[in-house]
Amino acid sequence: MAVRFGHQARKRFPGGQLYIDLRGFDSEQPLSADDALARLLNTLEAQQFHEAITGKRVLLVLDNVGSADQIAPLLPCPPSCTIVVTSRDTLPDLSAHHRVELDVLSQQDALTLLTKMIGTRTQAEPQAAEALIAQCAQLPLALRVAAELVVSRATTSLSTLVEELADRGRRLMLLDGGGDQRAAVREVFSWSYRHLSFEAARAFRLLGLHPGLDIDITAAAALFGTEIAKASLLLEVLGRAHLVHTTAPGRWGMHDLLRAFAADLAEDNQATQRLFDHYVNTAEAMSAPLDQASRAWLDAELPNLTAICTHMAAGHIVRLATALYRYLDGGRHAEALTIHSYAEQAAVRLNDLSAQAHAVTNLGSVHWQLGRYEDAATHYRRALDIHLKASDQAGAARALTRLGNVEEQTGRYEQAAEHHAQALAHARAAEHPSGEARALTNLGIVNERLGNLDTAATLHEQALDRFLRLGDWVGEAVARTRLGMIAMRTGAHDRAMQEHERALAISRESGHLRGEAHSLINIGDVHRSGGRYTQAAAHYRDALELCELTGHEYGRATALNGLGDALGSTGMIAEARQHYAEALAIAVKIGDLDEQGRAHTGLAR
Repeated sequence: MAVRFGHQARKRFPGGQLYIDLRGFDSEQPLSADDALARLLNTLEAQQFHEAITGKRVLLVLDNVGSADQIAPLLPCPPSCTIVVTSRDTLPDLSAHHRVELDVLSQQDALTLLTKMIGTRTQAEPQAAEALIAQCAQLPLALRVAAELVVSRATTSLSTLVEELADRGRRLMLLDGGGDQRAAVREVFSWSYRHLSFEAARAFRLLGLHPGLDIDITAAAALFGTEIAKASLLLEVLGRAHLVHTTAPGRWGMHDLLRAFAADLAEDNQATQRLFDHYVNTAEAMSAPLDQASRAWLDAELPNLTAICTHMAAGHIVRLATALYRYLDGGRHAEALTIHSYAEQAAVRLNDLSAQAHAVTNLGSVHWQLGRYEDAATHYRRALDIHLKASDQAGAARALTRLGNVEEQTGRYEQAAEHHAQALAHARAAEHPSGEARALTNLGIVNERLGNLDTAATLHEQALDRFLRLGDWVGEAVARTRLGMIAMRTGAHDRAMQEHERALAISRESGHLRGEAHSLINIGDVHRSGGRYTQAAAHYRDALELCELTGHEYGRATALNGLGDALGSTGMIAEARQHYAEALAIAVKIGDLDEQGRAHTGLAR
């Protein structure tokens, strides 16, 4: 009913409509408040939920809520928006402007629904039709499941089918009756289930073991242990029986009552092992190219990949987190925090110090991207200690590099230089060329900050040479970016534009949104230095949009300061002042001294 309302009221909500199933009554894993918030933020492509919808006329449908706590982070609703909450519970702790108690169907409405599905057989056997409605507790889901079985057995009288359903000796009483309508519903499910073929019944049971929201055909094939074509056929059979439903092309979901019923019948640890192997192996395969097709699969499966972390063996979790690092690093902050936290816990259970330290480093990187520099530094220091205990030189180099990045960004240049030099030494001791190249890059950046441009350029050229030999496109883009920035500071604008455009092309080819944003800012800087303020402002705006999309606070501050510079140069003083003020607020929040200084200078000017 809520979804139907949303469709009918579409014009009332020009700001958009959002829907999320909280799975509040799922016996295994209701959707947590944090996961719900993360999914909505990804849908909105934003970092702050209330900030993204405030002032917009948005409809938010929170379906199947188990408790008020489950949706607490989403409340209160901004005045411009409307939230519709559905639940089987009355949710007394939830304040509501309007509460609607939705009862079961009336006898007449239930008969109308049944007649639409099975035709004139209700008129031919009215008493049997009434009995079937009672057996289905006048609930639409149960009526649809029962009606499908009636239709499939056209030569059997309705009375015979009703007697069959009424045979208590053949019921699977999976819930204590006690007047609970779900008990009656499950009797209907068991009736329909008993008439499935052996293969379809097995597929139905196994779907109850899937911990995610929905499943695609390839994952179903792994779960069933069948060919993809066979899995597709079984899903179609279950779909016709109203035991599963399509959620998107090629994807299938189950009502949570049906999922609970199926899970109670299922016992097959090998099936879940096949499923988890499929997800981890596919994630590893998709993470290597990270092209458009890979990202499409990862985007679609990310809710499932996050959900299975609570069910998999520790080794699987560590593998999954490792495979997803680069993808999550592109801006999937909420899921990254969840998955890397599970990975750290799994590594502790495995007594794998190196894996634990890498997970802690990855958590630090999420905090760093969110502008939480002190939290990031704390994680990096802890990771460094664990890496040193594990005698993992390459890991220590990575943690030292990240710690140096935080210090450089917060203006502690001498400490940053010391940590990057230590990182370089550890990487060389480990014979780790990638770590060595990154340490060279970061040492170059610190030398830029200190005004040693010749030394910085030499370090970046050395890093670029190593990245090219490694085929590391991220590193190549960073090295070219830094060389371009040095070129602009020394007046070589053509060289600067050449390097930044190459870095932009690399980021776009690889789908690295933060890298793309930084390249756009740098190209804007070149245009601005050449007096092309309109082109500069356009690049800054594009960069700002990408930074907002990925929640990249440092990039937001930089793009806003750039916009202030460009617009101020064209006489748009009020607009420039506003952008500087926004940049200053962000830079103060994240503790970035450089962008604070730029904003203050712009405001003073």
